[in-house]
Amino acid sequence: MRFLVAAGAILLANLCSVAAHTAEAQGLPKYLKSCKKEKTGITVEDTLVVPSADGPPGIVKIVRQTYDCRNPETRNNQWIALYGMTDAKGKVLVPLEYASVLPFSTKGAVVIDHGDDAYPGGLKYRTYMAGKGEGKDKFDFKWVSVMCADGPCDKPPVNAADRPVSAVVGEFFFGMGDKGKDKHHLILFLPDGKTKKLEFMGGAGVVISAHRMGHVLLTRWKDPEGIVRAGILDLEGRPVAPVLGTPAIWSTLATRRADATQPPGCQAELSQDLFIEGPSLDLDPAQKFFGPLLIPVARDGHPAALPEGAIGMFPALHRDYNRARHTFKENTVMWGVVFPKGNGFEFTLHLGTPSEALIAAATAPRYSDIGRSPDHGGMVGARSAADGLWRWFRSDTDIPVGVANADFQLSLNSAWEVQNIEAEAQYQIFAAEWAKKEAARVESQKRFKAAARAAGRICDYRVDSTSPREEVVEYVTLCGPGNFPGLAYLARANGMTDADLEAISLAAWQRQVAQAQMLAEAEEAARIQRMNNANKNPGAGYIPGQWETAIRLGGNAAVDAINQSSDNWLQQRREQYIADWQRSQRAY
Repeated sequence: MRFLVAAGAILLANLCSVAAHTAEAQGLPKYLKSCKKEKTGITVEDTLVVPSADGPPGIVKIVRQTYDCRNPETRNNQWIALYGMTDAKGKVLVPLEYASVLPFSTKGAVVIDHGDDAYPGGLKYRTYMAGKGEGKDKFDFKWVSVMCADGPCDKPPVNAADRPVSAVVGEFFFGMGDKGKDKHHLILFLPDGKTKKLEFMGGAGVVISAHRMGHVLLTRWKDPEGIVRAGILDLEGRPVAPVLGTPAIWSTLATRRADATQPPGCQAELSQDLFIEGPSLDLDPAQKFFGPLLIPVARDGHPAALPEGAIGMFPALHRDYNRARHTFKENTVMWGVVFPKGNGFEFTLHLGTPSEALIAAATAPRYSDIGRSPDHGGMVGARSAADGLWRWFRSDTDIPVGVANADFQLSLNSAWEVQNIEAEAQYQIFAAEWAKKEAARVESQKRFKAAARAAGRICDYRVDSTSPREEVVEYVTLCGPGNFPGLAYLARANGMTDADLEAISLAAWQRQVAQAQMLAEAEEAARIQRMNNANKNPGAGYIPGQWETAIRLGGNAAVDAINQSSDNWLQQRREQYIADWQRSQRAY
């Protein structure tokens, strides 16, 4: 069952099928006028079968357009989704203007708009009918849901006959009302857009107040004494059965079927079924083993047809947790159908759904006692009513395991032996596959190490506890015991002493010193060579290593220019003085 639950004013529906669509939005809230449409365009969020007010059921599609908006207050981008509804051919029934759209017929839906800003709060639900627009009545729901019948696979319906129609249910809950009682009720939306109120349904502590089961709704409420009661209603709120005793919803989980009949791509849940709990099948109800007798309820809400002589059912092999549906914790993979016998009862077993178990019970073997073993994924043992022998069945097949025996423990030991042999065979297959992969890994490592040795880069890889002793010693000797953390411990584990490691460390240090000295000498020789080259060519460019030569040559050039300028100036002044003296002598 899929739920669309509104939380606050914004509802981003989490539905199934997605596809391109061509419908266009009819209008936008004011604050979305400046927003940009996402490039994904209009997508189909879900395809539903819904009733019609004046004809057969039909298919509608919930469509969505996402907008990229910039919040002027936070200056952050936010994405707003607008929803609408079309018919199967794409004709717009509800415009793309709403924060949620929950279809209740081929012409109408429950909607909630966005208001004047992205998160206004306090908005009410209302109806929308194609060709008429929004209804006047507003609804303040605690939650509202589109309730769909379960399908065998999570695939959209191709035509209206593929799946039962959906229904829209909303719940009011106003806390404590008059006389200290909770004021709460459910609202059903009918195909013509009208509503039906179911007073005092649900309320505090009643979870879930309405649940879709097949073609009907299972509802819960508290009677005046505070006891939770249950009833079955059709999709328009009419009682289908009288007030029930304790209802029980059981999920039958899929297993690895021996006949491989499960369709590919289906859910891990084969079915979800409603039962009414009857009297306990155990002599002491406090020591629950069989549990209560479960009376199955058909998909239409009426008592299910039982095989001749049968009085009910019980889950033969429990599963504590259903990953497919987190809501329910009552799960099984195998069912027993109960037949009275003297002061006790007999039963048949079937690996599959309750409906399959009821069909198979007419010709299936009868058993008088049952045992369970959690080992190897769970097994069920049953004592045959015909020959008194115990037979054991695994959770994934209805073929007996081991040799039947009148002794419970001997039959169980035989089943365990088969399981252990199969487990050992599986282990051998796994071990052989692992050994094959390990051999390929070792061969690859050998090739890599050989290439590293040839290139003189043996220290680029690591040795480990799987490496032979000679390789570890070679690695430590060439790379030193500190090449990576833990190498010294590995060397000691391979027989190398602390004296050996100290000698290797000293030798490695000496090699490093010699290498550093050689590099320093080579760099100094290169520096001197650069200086000599710079002295021979004063016009050489300034390059690293020639700074001292460049400064010295630049200083000499500057001094030479100053001296030359000074000599020229003095010579010019001397010549001028002589010329002036000679002119003065001629004047006299």
